[in-house]
Amino acid sequence: MLETTNVNSKELNIKWKQFFSQQTQVIVVLVVLLCSLIFFIGNALRLNDVLLGVTQNYVKDVSYRLTNDVVTHLNGDLISCELIADSIPTIGDGNATDAQKQDYLNRKADILGLNCLAVINADGTTTKASSCVSDMTEQKSVRAAFQGNSGVSYVKGHSLLFTVPIYQDGQVDAVLVGERDQANMQELIRPTSFKGNGLSCIIDKTGSLIIAPTDKRPFNELQEVMGGTQKQGAIDKVKQDIENNQSGVIHFKAITGESVIMAYQMMGISDWVMLVLVPANLVTEETNAYILRTVLSTLLVVSLLLALVLMTRRFYANYNEKLERIAFIDPLTEGPNKAAFQENYRILAQKIQPMEYAVVVFNIRSFKLINERFGQEAGDRTLRYVYKVLKQNLAEDEFVSRSESDYFFLCLHESEPEHILMRLHNMEQDINAFNQDSTHPYLFAFFQGVYIVDDLSLSGAVVQGRARIACRNQRASGQPGCGFYKSGLTKKLQMEQELSSLFEESLHHDNFKVYLQPKVRLSDNQLVGAEALVRWQHPERGLIPPDDFIPLLEQSTKICELDLYVFEKVCALQEMWYEQGKELFPISTNLSRKHFNDSNFLQPFIAVAEKYNIPPDFIEFEVTESIFFNEESIAYVRHGIQQMHEHGFLCSLDDFGSGFSSLGMLDSFDVDALKLDRSFFVDMHSEKTRSIIACLLELANKLQIQTIAEGIETTEQLEYLRQMNCDIVQGYVFSKPLPVEAFEQWQKNRQSVKE
Repeated sequence: MLETTNVNSKELNIKWKQFFSQQTQVIVVLVVLLCSLIFFIGNALRLNDVLLGVTQNYVKDVSYRLTNDVVTHLNGDLISCELIADSIPTIGDGNATDAQKQDYLNRKADILGLNCLAVINADGTTTKASSCVSDMTEQKSVRAAFQGNSGVSYVKGHSLLFTVPIYQDGQVDAVLVGERDQANMQELIRPTSFKGNGLSCIIDKTGSLIIAPTDKRPFNELQEVMGGTQKQGAIDKVKQDIENNQSGVIHFKAITGESVIMAYQMMGISDWVMLVLVPANLVTEETNAYILRTVLSTLLVVSLLLALVLMTRRFYANYNEKLERIAFIDPLTEGPNKAAFQENYRILAQKIQPMEYAVVVFNIRSFKLINERFGQEAGDRTLRYVYKVLKQNLAEDEFVSRSESDYFFLCLHESEPEHILMRLHNMEQDINAFNQDSTHPYLFAFFQGVYIVDDLSLSGAVVQGRARIACRNQRASGQPGCGFYKSGLTKKLQMEQELSSLFEESLHHDNFKVYLQPKVRLSDNQLVGAEALVRWQHPERGLIPPDDFIPLLEQSTKICELDLYVFEKVCALQEMWYEQGKELFPISTNLSRKHFNDSNFLQPFIAVAEKYNIPPDFIEFEVTESIFFNEESIAYVRHGIQQMHEHGFLCSLDDFGSGFSSLGMLDSFDVDALKLDRSFFVDMHSEKTRSIIACLLELANKLQIQTIAEGIETTEQLEYLRQMNCDIVQGYVFSKPLPVEAFEQWQKNRQSVKE
């Protein structure tokens, strides 16, 4: 656990007074002062270097962003000129006068913020906006445009030119020239950073100035920055990088003596380079002042330096504490978070042996309902309470943390499953102890997963993951409790994920097959029904056992899709038998408890039954005892069974006796049949077991509820049930579940034997 050790300050002071003399104390103070002075000066110098490096990167980033902005702006202007060039031949349907073209160029120049737009014809004549003052016909870029090349060029000491060819009938007929003067571009390259103390300009690879800044501060001329020999090596590197089209940043002294940070960025236009220069003293002046103040303060006032040391230590301690809280403390519980758990486990794993500790995940069942019913604040109080109780149940060398939502992780100094289960049970009891005096107790239930650490090379995250896998496997059962990690669980999880991804396709391609297991009435050995069971026959994987996919589908609404699929297959089968003139009998299909989350779940089943014209009394739904897992679900189930009977459907309670709530529910639910769970018939020689079976059969008879014994495999079981007046038997003693064709053959063979 993350704990803070408290020290008795009085005892510590006494020990120090006994150990040190007054003279020794003075020497210690002086040494501390000297070390503090050296520390602060060295720290300040390192800070200066760090800040200088950070500033260099920042200047480089500024130059990069400024270059992108300028290039984007220039390319935008060039594209705009290309669009204007495309539209010029169409002005006035191609018959525009020079005055119309001039008016058009004036309007477009104003929109684009250009100083001038002009059209230079092949014969040398020019149509231009009224703002044009210079002669552009002899510019090299204009001649290049007549060759079909668009581009941006620089008229030394004057302006930028955007030249675009104008095509007529596939040939260059004229050239559009846009002009942006230097003052206009100077505003574009002015950096907004460094409080106006920065300088930017555009040069070419020869060092010639393309666009100069409007404000020469803090340097008179660019040549003064780049000239001289003090940092000639650095300048040579810059020239070499520019020649190789590489960007960079350097720190050097200008001729003026000022320390300069300069970033250079290739623009990708012609051979232009963006330069951004910043005085380095912007970085160092505050640091130098800090060094000076530190030295003077130390020399003049010893006590102030000591106070400064103490305040600095306190500041760093508080700062580190805040960082630690952010990184390792859960803001809700004020305890360790997931990262802290993993760090504590990493430290622990270095000191322990395998099979010495266990990692446990603790998950509150149906926690979302707490938030929904009582509000988030109540949910938060619950989480804080659970964390508090779990922490109280830990030994000194154990720790706990909240990972996320309602998941808690514990590291227990335990390796025996029995001891782990006992401790987890005690924790649950302590959590629910607040219900002791409650008239209507609200009991928390939990899913737990345990990984007994057998591999110390695993990271904390992997160890937690294995505990989660065990918990997930336990959740799949639907019953609260604890699951232990086994190596096969990971493969099982992978398989479940694969099966889940194959479900929809298999459902679409009818890879799910209906099997029927007969139900035989004991009084006359007549076939009176069958249970529809589903098998997954995948074309590549072969037969997938129900135990592999049914629990998986139960974790989502996919099980509801499968139930409806089986139900429709059964209805279609009964319709076929009816058309063939065969005798019909009730076929039961299973309903997952997931259906009862929707009060209108029965409507799709009703629609299917009506589609195939199946009389309702030939349809029976089987629901398992596990649907009675809380008060809210009981209300839904009661409503669902009532709806079944209103529409004429039969309803039986499957796996009766496997849970703990069945007997108390019989008077509340109007079921048509009870299917006694096969676990009752495993040990038929036990007198206690026989007594229980007899009592259940007698109770059902008094309630006028039909009884069905499932899982019957021997004639001994069969005869006993016949003596006990059990109504119907289902099991291998008559037949295993069969495909429809095999079932029909079994039925035919049985009839022929009787005849």
